[in-house]
Amino acid sequence: MANQLGLVNPLFADSAALPATFENSKGYFESRSLLQANDRILSFFECSWDFPWLGQPDFAAAQSRAFLAELRADLPIHTRDHFWIDKDPRLCLTSEAYRHVLLRQIPLIAIVRHPIEVAASLQARDGIPPDRGLALWAAYNLALLGQESGAPRLCLSFESFASPATWPLQRLSSALSALWDEWLEPAQLERLSPALVEQVIGRSYADGQVRQRAVLQTRLTLPPGVLLAETAVEAWQGLQKRLLAGDLTPGVRTDSKCVTVALA
Repeated sequence: MANQLGLVNPLFADSAALPATFENSKGYFESRSLLQANDRILSFFECSWDFPWLGQPDFAAAQSRAFLAELRADLPIHTRDHFWIDKDPRLCLTSEAYRHVLLRQIPLIAIVRHPIEVAASLQARDGIPPDRGLALWAAYNLALLGQESGAPRLCLSFESFASPATWPLQRLSSALSALWDEWLEPAQLERLSPALVEQVIGRSYADGQVRQRAVLQTRLTLPPGVLLAETAVEAWQGLQKRLLAGDLTPGVRTDSKCVTVALA
């Protein structure tokens, strides 16, 4: 969408972006630098993407701040004063750390997905047992939604994109207009409409449906009556109500220089 409006994202240059794979033939739209920085943050606290912390570390502690300050040199594009967008599921865990890395608050858009779908995807892609996949879903989303200063500016349900009839076109266009205001001329802002959002989403909708069907065809091997699955689904139902009510959308700030997207 940014490309449609003439905003060039330097993080998606061939040399900077993660390459396409069999699972994502069009690419991941994630930069190598942010992924590596996130892995370094997790490793510093003796964690990894599949062994996350359950309680957020003290990023403000002296030793932590010194380490995070060193990461700035590895993120020259992120720290410069120009437009960029990036995404990495690890941001659910690490986004709060970037206040100390980049010395400013980064606006976050969160797309939250059903726990069973997440567990199925992790099982199909990484061979992670379903019960552990459900636990990862809980850890990531609790970390994402539990932080105060780094709370998402906009929360959407992955299910919103299941059908063109349910696409949150107005919410997305309003959020992006506010976030990108300083980067766009008035004529460009006028183009950032629900119609443009629909056009861009629709272009990749068919490919997304194929991948979604492949994920849902993966049968979970949870034994009957597993409490973790029941609890995860109950948590999702409660979360869905809050998403639909807008309780997780505190508003979009317009004083930031970039937008970060987290997908859990």
